[in-house]
Amino acid sequence: MRGGGRGQSLLYVVVLMPALLLILALSVEIALLQVTGLRLRSALDLASVGGASVVDTTYYSQTGSLRLDTHRSSLAAREILARNLTGLGAGRRAALSAEITVLNDVPGRDPYSGALLDRPAVCIRAHLPVDAGLLRLIGAPAWLTLTRTADAELRA
Repeated sequence: MRGGGRGQSLLYVVVLMPALLLILALSVEIALLQVTGLRLRSALDLASVGGASVVDTTYYSQTGSLRLDTHRSSLAAREILARNLTGLGAGRRAALSAEITVLNDVPGRDPYSGALLDRPAVCIRAHLPVDAGLLRLIGAPAWLTLTRTADAELRA
């Protein structure tokens, strides 16, 4: 009788081990997806702050009021975003296709998050396609799209 118990335990190990390893692998895949989302959000935050630091000096010298240089702010934000997304699979493409809005007419709303802004600001939304990996085994599409937004206001 004792020998049968060992065989039964071995059977449980053989049957359950692949299931447990699959659950572990799926957990790791979900964690990697969350880390990629955090990395995208961090890159957007850095890009919006960088863009919000580009003041229109000509306007300031003429009026004494601060506002953002729309063209240069947008370019700076996109460049910073591209630099911070290198290393992610489609990071460069996500940076090039990111939606960047420079708001100088305030108070106004962030067109992507709806937040009320009372200072000139740079607002960004980016979509990053990510390979679903093992999540396809549980019905996820081959590619998932992470979408994040960020905004930063000009501070005097």
